[in-house]
Amino acid sequence: FWQQAVVTATLCNELARTIATNKRPDVGLAYLCGLLHNFGYLILGHVFPPQFELVNRYIEANPHIGRHQLEMYLLGITREQCAAALLKQWGMPAELIIATRYQHHEHLNMSNDDANLKYAQLLYVATRLLRQRGFGDGPNQAIDANVWQALGLDEVLAQSITDETLNRLEDLNVQVSVLNQATSR
Repeated sequence: FWQQAVVTATLCNELARTIATNKRPDVGLAYLCGLLHNFGYLILGHVFPPQFELVNRYIEANPHIGRHQLEMYLLGITREQCAAALLKQWGMPAELIIATRYQHHEHLNMSNDDANLKYAQLLYVATRLLRQRGFGDGPNQAIDANVWQALGLDEVLAQSITDETLNRLEDLNVQVSVLNQATSR
């Protein structure tokens, strides 16, 4: 869990830094969105263990189907919706709530210039780039060209940054071990 969180957070941060200043989301908030993007996983695992086990069995049997589709089919709700609801209750920033909730929605209103959507789009790109390299759960899916354009991200540069991030995995695992120690107390 923490390795995926740290790697996704690092990639979101690095990708955000390459976006033109006038379109750039806050890089610290981009990092936080990446860090908490899979918070719903913990919610399902700790609050709803039987349902979590059922979802995981279906994921193993159907690796070609997106996890969020299976969760909606089995539970009527996704882990992203659970996490967004809890983050809202905690009074977290709207950008984080929206990013968590809509990170798998490739057809966000691209004509809407809502700055909050940038974080969801950034997570959408980051998680797919990582999955394309076998990192993270879910099927390998293409990234909608409209998202690249909406974010102002260069696809070739983003691919390179993803490779560089994964090449730093050993260094990032130091952060992961710190987080594992902090949460095991």
